[in-house]
Amino acid sequence: MINETNTKDPIIRQYTLMIGSIFSESWHKVKGVKGTFIGSYLILILFELLIIGAGAIINYALLGSSDNLVNIVMNVYTIIMFLVMLPLVGGLILLGIYRAASRPIQIKMLFTDYERRFYRLSLLYLLLVAFYAITFFIIFFIAGLIATLTSIDPVLITITLTTVLMVASMAYFVMSLPLLLDRKNMGIIQSIKLSCKAVHHHFFKILAIIISCIFITFLSAIPFGIGLIWSIPWTTTAYGILYRELFNVELMPQSD
Repeated sequence: MINETNTKDPIIRQYTLMIGSIFSESWHKVKGVKGTFIGSYLILILFELLIIGAGAIINYALLGSSDNLVNIVMNVYTIIMFLVMLPLVGGLILLGIYRAASRPIQIKMLFTDYERRFYRLSLLYLLLVAFYAITFFIIFFIAGLIATLTSIDPVLITITLTTVLMVASMAYFVMSLPLLLDRKNMGIIQSIKLSCKAVHHHFFKILAIIISCIFITFLSAIPFGIGLIWSIPWTTTAYGILYRELFNVELMPQSD
């Protein structure tokens, strides 16, 4: 049974959601554009390899230094490089959104408006890190409190609450990133709120789509990564279609 979403927000669509239809449509939409997706993905891998190589050089240069200094430098380097890569990953996601909206896609879109993406996605990442840090502190406090009042193992409580948090947040925050990519005037907090509001109506269906995309990508990588030629364009476009179904396409401004 398909339930129609009712919302007063002009950005969120009054949508119906069918998991099979999303994957079926995305499969047909990747025909003729697999090369663009795979080319973009290979560029991401190339940048990742360069980052790993640079990290190895830095680590080698720090030989003989204290372990604390090495750990601090490498941790800072890892965070900076993650933030540098984030806009490129965003570019790959944007390809899926454009393809879902039947717009032309090109590999160069991976780098389009990089500076703005870097600023906005970095702020989103740091905000979510702060959210998880505070939430994990609360979870540890609750686990300790329950453990003192009952005989339940605090480790079990912590693992259970953390799993629930990660699964729920994975679904509720899933549209924050594409909202920031697609809508230039949207604020960071507004994107999180809109994502949560839109996902709430079909939480379990959206969670099923996310898990399915992860599972498909994982399985396709097993035979020497050959299956990724099909799975990466397929799942990326499915993500774009999910975004299109949740939010009002008519209000999506064209990117420069």
